[in-house]
Amino acid sequence: MKYLPKVKIVNLVLIINCLAFMYSGILFGGESNSKALLLGFGGGFGAAYGNGIQAGYVLRDNIDINVGAGFNLSGGKLGIGSRLYIYPSNKITPFLGANIVRSTGLSEVRVTVNENEAFYKIPSNVVLNGKAGVRYRKESGTDILGAIGYGVAIGDNDAEYISGSKSDAVKDFADLATAGGIDISLSVLYYFR
Repeated sequence: MKYLPKVKIVNLVLIINCLAFMYSGILFGGESNSKALLLGFGGGFGAAYGNGIQAGYVLRDNIDINVGAGFNLSGGKLGIGSRLYIYPSNKITPFLGANIVRSTGLSEVRVTVNENEAFYKIPSNVVLNGKAGVRYRKESGTDILGAIGYGVAIGDNDAEYISGSKSDAVKDFADLATAGGIDISLSVLYYFR
């Protein structure tokens, strides 16, 4: 993937607008008497916080802020985010989310495709994620969230060739490990009021 500054600027503007929309929920909706702490875990393919833990605070019925840490193919991840629930009092509700996450990268990854093997460095990066999903709230105070979204890396995000095969298939697979791209995730969150 080539670094395309114009496309990244457009994506950055879209994510900033998504964040602004989410925080407008504080002003225009939700009850403020539902303060709660949340703790949970999540993961998936390209998940914003990787496969790891999440903690957060419910500001209003319809919005929470959260932090997360985990690990995936792009290295360790640490970030912050927020979710806006469209119908917060319903058992099942759609939501919008946004995160900003730092990925550490990996110094050397072995990639093998059809007996072609190479070593690549996965770069560290900052990623802006936007997502949409569905929350299912159980009676026990547990939420299950499924989401799909996209992450935009702020800097150049190509895997760096170190040694081995220069096959295009190997390079493409190494680029899949870099931060950003498609986010398909599942999280389980426990609320403490």
